[in-house]
Amino acid sequence: MSKHNLKHVNCIEADNIRLSSERNWDQACYLPTRYWEPIATRFNVDIARLAVLGAWRLTKGIYVTDYSQWTMPTITPEIQLPLPRWCVYVQTAALFNDDRLGFYATWMVQDVGADLELWLLIDHEGGRFTFKQWRLGTDPQDLSPYLALLQAVSNPALNHPQPKIVKSNRQRKFYIPNQPISCRFDLP
Repeated sequence: MSKHNLKHVNCIEADNIRLSSERNWDQACYLPTRYWEPIATRFNVDIARLAVLGAWRLTKGIYVTDYSQWTMPTITPEIQLPLPRWCVYVQTAALFNDDRLGFYATWMVQDVGADLELWLLIDHEGGRFTFKQWRLGTDPQDLSPYLALLQAVSNPALNHPQPKIVKSNRQRKFYIPNQPISCRFDLP
């Protein structure tokens, strides 16, 4: 599966579940993992990659900023991260001195009533990904730079557009943008 292309993976089933009136999980999560698991099994793809990129494809928001003057703030387990979209991509190529290009972040739940987990898919040159998880209230450890960036992206003043739902053939479905949308954010 290519890094930014999920066309050969059928996510229509995921969209239909999300749009159904039966959704009763935390709305910060696009779709719980229990719904992604059968799709991932059918297409023989990694569930983390499918769930994170499946949520990102609805908005295709790429968050960019200038890192030249940034000093990372101290991150505590009590950090609040109300992501502006179900999934965001933050470019970091100018921040790290290695092969990291950026990262995807989405809130995930296993099932109804389960606690939220932040799923990070770190994007490396050559189409390689590293998967990381973080739970609210736990020590951020090596994820501090990512959480600090997400805190800046989560600034409510950004007010970026949300996914659009359109009616087609008497059905509701998501409008999926053709191109990624660049969203600027400022660092504290």
